Amino acid sequence: MGEPIRIMDLARDVTRLAGRDPDSQPIEITGLRPGEKLHEELFYAQERVVPTSSPKVMRALGEEPPTDIRACVGRLLEFATGTHDDELRAELARVVGGIQGSPHAEADDVVAVPVVVEPTRPMVSEPVLAEGA
Repeated sequence: MGEPIRIMDLARDVTRLAGRDPDSQPIEITGLRPGEKLHEELFYAQERVVPTSSPKVMRALGEEPPTDIRACVGRLLEFATGTHDDELRAELARVVGGIQGSPHAEADDVVAVPVVVEPTRPMVSEPVLAEGA
C-alpha cells in the first residue's frame, strides 16, 4: 500500500505537475464527502488473515457463502427485472446482512480534508491556426 501522503502535499505536487505555481494556486478545503474514507482497511474485522508462501502477501478468509446462494441470486434477479424495488431492497438486505457500509465504520472516526484545486487559467491552450489554413 505504501506510506501515507499528506493531502496538501499531494495537491501541491499535482498543481506543480500541471505547470502552475502551487503558492499562487488557490486550494479550497471542502471537507469529507459521503462515502469518502480517511484510510483504507485491508481486511474487515470478521475476516481471518492467514499468511501465504510469500511473506508480503496475506490471505483473507471470510465467511462461507450461504448454501442456497444460487436461489438467492435467482430471487434478486427476479426482483431486479420488474417493478419490485421494495422486495429487491428487502431481499438484498437479507442476503447481505444489512446495508450499512463497512461493518466497523464509526461516525466519530470520520474526519478528513479533501481538497479541490480549481484552475485559474486554462491548462491547455487553444491551437493557433495560421491564416489561410
